[in-house]
Amino acid sequence: MDANDTQDAHTPNPWRITGPIRHDYEGLEIGNDRRIIAVVLAAGPVPGPEEWANARLIAAAPRLLKAARAALKRMAEVYRDTFDSRMDNDPLVIELRAAIAQSTAGEAGDRP
Repeated sequence: MDANDTQDAHTPNPWRITGPIRHDYEGLEIGNDRRIIAVVLAAGPVPGPEEWANARLIAAAPRLLKAARAALKRMAEVYRDTFDSRMDNDPLVIELRAAIAQSTAGEAGDRP
């Protein structure tokens, strides 16, 4: 089975910023239609540019993981078609593999 075909352990997407929140804290919630996935706490009285940027990055995570897997798969096809054996040393391949590993580290049953 290809790594691109595995069932992800994360909450189904799409994820989105569901809005600023004001409870016992100020921040931004990220979630889907069924649940809150993350809360980015505000450093001040309201969420600023950094908190919004962090929330957007978290909300984009499932899409970024899918894109990284697709790019790695496409690169493998290109390397295979050109009989180039240097794929494992390609800096982009190394970075894509590291990003995928970081985002899926707990899916095999191990926990951080």
